[in-house]
Amino acid sequence: MLQGLSEWRVKLFGAVGLIFLLVYPFDEAYLLSVFLLLVLGALSAKTIYRTWDAELNWTIYLGLLIAVPLLLTLVFAVNKEETFNDVLRFSLLGFVSALFVWHFRFGFSPFRWMLVFFGFQLFWIFDALLQYFSGANLLGNPMVSGRLTGLWYPGIIVGTVIAHSAPIFIEMVRRLAIRGGWFRLSWLLILPMLTVILLGGSRASWLAFLVAMTLYAFYLFWIKAISIKWLVTGVLLSIAAVLIMYQLMPEFRARADNTLQLFTWDYEFMNSATSGRLPIWYAAWMTFIENPWVGVGSDAVKDYAAARNWEGMWVRYAHMFVLDVLSMTGIIGFIGYAIFYSILMGHTWQSLKNRWDLTTVMFICALVMAFPLNTHFGFYNFRPVGLMWAFIALAYAFRLSERSKAAV
Repeated sequence: MLQGLSEWRVKLFGAVGLIFLLVYPFDEAYLLSVFLLLVLGALSAKTIYRTWDAELNWTIYLGLLIAVPLLLTLVFAVNKEETFNDVLRFSLLGFVSALFVWHFRFGFSPFRWMLVFFGFQLFWIFDALLQYFSGANLLGNPMVSGRLTGLWYPGIIVGTVIAHSAPIFIEMVRRLAIRGGWFRLSWLLILPMLTVILLGGSRASWLAFLVAMTLYAFYLFWIKAISIKWLVTGVLLSIAAVLIMYQLMPEFRARADNTLQLFTWDYEFMNSATSGRLPIWYAAWMTFIENPWVGVGSDAVKDYAAARNWEGMWVRYAHMFVLDVLSMTGIIGFIGYAIFYSILMGHTWQSLKNRWDLTTVMFICALVMAFPLNTHFGFYNFRPVGLMWAFIALAYAFRLSERSKAAV
C-alpha cells in the first residue's frame, strides 16, 4: 500500500497518460484520458485530499487563468455553447493535470516518461515516412495534397506535433548518444525527424521548430552540454540536409518556394505564402477593436466577420494564438493569457537554474506550444489544447519529482 492507496491504482494514473499518447492522433479521443483521470480521482479522493499540497495547485491556476476570462465573455458571446464548453474544458484540464502530477509523489521516473514519449515520437515519425515512401501509412491513409498526415489523417498535423515536441526527441537522442559506442549513431535519428517536419509542409511547424531549437540550444549552453563549435556544426549539417531535401523532394521545394514570397512585400504573394491568413488576421484584429474588453467568445470570429462582410475569414479561429485570445476574450483574456505564459516562463527559468533538466525540456515544449505567434492552430481549438496540457502536466510532474530528489 502507498499511503492508503493500492500500488496498482497509482499505476493506473500513469497508464491513463499512455492512453492519451495512444489516442491523441484521433480527433478528440484524448478526452477519454481526461474522463478516466476524473474517475480515478473520485475513487481515490480520500487519499488525494489527505496528501495534497499547494505545489499541486499550479496547473489548476493555469487552467483558471484561461477559463475565467471565457466565463466573463459568456454573457456577450456569439456562440455561448462553444464558449461554455471551453470554460469546462480548461477548468477540467487544469484539475486533471493536477491529479496526474499528484501521482508522481509516489516515485515515478521522469526519465522513463520521457523515454515513453520518445518511443511514441519514433512511431509517429516512421509511420509518416512510410506514408511518404509507400503512398500509405500503417492505417492505409495517403498523403493529402503532397503533405504528410501520418496517423492524423486527413489533418496535416504530424509535422506540427513533432516540431513542438522536438526538444524531447533531441534530448533523448543526446542522452543515448553520450553513452558512447554504437549509441552515437542515435544522432542519425534527427534526420527522419527533420524530414517529417519539413514534409509536413506547415510553415507554422517550421516556425515552431525554430523557436523550440532556439530555446533548447540556450538550455544546452546553460548546462554546458554543447560548445559553439558543435552548435555551428549542427546548424550547418541541418542546413545541408534541408538543401538536399529541397533538391530531391519536389513537394518540399514547392512549399519552400511559396514561403519565400513573404519577402516580396506584395499582398497577394504574402497572403499565398501564409496560406490565406492575412485576411483572417485582419478580421480577428478588427473583431478585437470592436469588442476590446471581453471579445466575442469561442469560435465566433468567422460568424462575426461574415455579418460585417469582411472577406477571407474562412476558419473559425484566428490562426495566431495572441489574436485568438484578443478577438475571443478581449483585454481581460489577454491579461489572463499573459499571466499564464509568464508563470510558465518563470518556472522554466527556475528549472533551468536548479538543473532540473528533464523538467526544463518539458517546460520548453509547453512554452513553444503556447507561443503567442503560433499560427497553425487556434488557441482554444481541441488539438493544441490537448497537446499543450500534456506538456504542462508532464512539466509540473517532472518538477515535483526532480525537486523532491534535489531536496534529499
